[in-house]
Amino acid sequence: MNFINLCKKILSFIYPNKCIYCKNIIEYDKTICGKCISSIRGKSKLIKISAENFPHTLCVSAFKYDDYVKSAIWQFKFHGMQYYAESFSEEMYIGVSDYFKDVNFSYISCVPLHESKLKKRGYNQSELLARFLTKKLNANFVPILIKNKNNLTQHELSFSKREENIKGVYSINHNIYIDKSKNLLLCDDIITTGNTLKECIKTLKENGFNNIYCVTLAYV
Repeated sequence: MNFINLCKKILSFIYPNKCIYCKNIIEYDKTICGKCISSIRGKSKLIKISAENFPHTLCVSAFKYDDYVKSAIWQFKFHGMQYYAESFSEEMYIGVSDYFKDVNFSYISCVPLHESKLKKRGYNQSELLARFLTKKLNANFVPILIKNKNNLTQHELSFSKREENIKGVYSINHNIYIDKSKNLLLCDDIITTGNTLKECIKTLKENGFNNIYCVTLAYV
């Protein structure tokens, strides 16, 4: 046992390590208990997203947004639990490996936040997930999209209003150069109606990106 792990083990007696889902006490070097691993895995889903006048884009989502998962994602997204990203990204990686096993990803990007929301929250949860995925997939992280409009929060709107709310809010970051012929994996935290990813895909495809795949942590 190295010094860092020894320190973690000692600290675990003072501040017990807890499963990020059920909050039961677990070993100092774990983030998820065995029961929750069995519960959440095996529920990944492949979703087809159709953006205007373009062929559908495939999106793999790691697990269903319910029970313990919902609480853990809420803590990650709104209460500063940034370290959850590593564990979450592992579940996303499993889904990507299952459904896109023959795809070699050169780039990974994420759904961006508007600069005012990023400043308020302090981090973009989707970017944290994407950056961990780059390590697992040996790809490059590229912030290829920019959010130009601080629109209303999607989850606060009815399903019927979400599509209109998200229209035209994204643009391409022209300060970033990437090979548009390479495979790009676009990352987000949750997919509900699919309108957010649909608008991102539309923006990318209108600018010459054709080999786009998506991954989300959870689906509703």
